[in-house]
Amino acid sequence: MGETGTVDRNRPAEFHGFVAASGHRLFAVFDDPDPGERALATLQTEGSFGEDEPWVFFGTEGRRRLDALGVRHGIRGRVMRDVQLVMSDDRRYLRMIDQALADGCLVLAVHVHDATEADQLAGRLRDLSGHTFAYGTHLDFVPTTGHIW
Repeated sequence: MGETGTVDRNRPAEFHGFVAASGHRLFAVFDDPDPGERALATLQTEGSFGEDEPWVFFGTEGRRRLDALGVRHGIRGRVMRDVQLVMSDDRRYLRMIDQALADGCLVLAVHVHDATEADQLAGRLRDLSGHTFAYGTHLDFVPTTGHIW
């Protein structure tokens, strides 16, 4: 059980990753978790995900997993977040989605191969109520084409 007696929406069940811009993932925010779950179901029917796919963040547990300040990952995590603050917009984006989680939104992160695929997927997820898209490249979170945050 998760937030307010509902089923825990966070995926994968065991999450030990450090959320950073590496890994080629498209992040999307859904103001209401139900459309986010429907978007996820739509993507699942269209293809398969890897073992660690997709990442879904929701509620207090989602915020803990996101670890926007790096405290859950010890000194290494805090140093990484401080570097992100100085060198990129990553920390700004992470704080933005951390606040979205605090406000009851659902955040979805799906592996993509390149910026073109990220742009295409962002367009599809926008049609399914997603917004605040960012593509995590090797070094930075960047808004997808036509989407600013």
